[in-house]
Amino acid sequence: MEVTAATVPGLAAALGIGLLIGIERERRKGQGAFRSAAGVRTHALLSLGGAVAVLLDSRLLVVAGVLVAALAELHAAAATVTQLTATGGLSLESGRWGIVGLLLASGVVKSLVAFTSGGRGYGLRVTIGLLGSVVVAALVMGFTPP
Repeated sequence: MEVTAATVPGLAAALGIGLLIGIERERRKGQGAFRSAAGVRTHALLSLGGAVAVLLDSRLLVVAGVLVAALAELHAAAATVTQLTATGGLSLESGRWGIVGLLLASGVVKSLVAFTSGGRGYGLRVTIGLLGSVVVAALVMGFTPP
């Protein structure tokens, strides 16, 4: 990758957007044990990494970057559900189903990455496995008292 005058604004924009998202996350990350992990540095590095992957023009790097960014956001969402449940802002039952919903969202993202990077056969195998994990989690939630 050659950094030219034309690529600098794109890299700067990616870094700036990552910093803005990180600043917003830092403002709302909570206190003590309920403090969320992802903040300014995490979002800035992920955004800049994604921009570099696009500039390198490598499909595998772009897919990996999308996967890492999606998993970071899902982690932050799971931490939020946990915090809301622990502080009474969300019932335990709703929090449990929220985690199943996050598992489903994670499965969708991972399936899309599998189809993109490995083709139809690989994508279908991964999707079936991930769907199975969501079904099992939903069954456990349905048959286990809160």
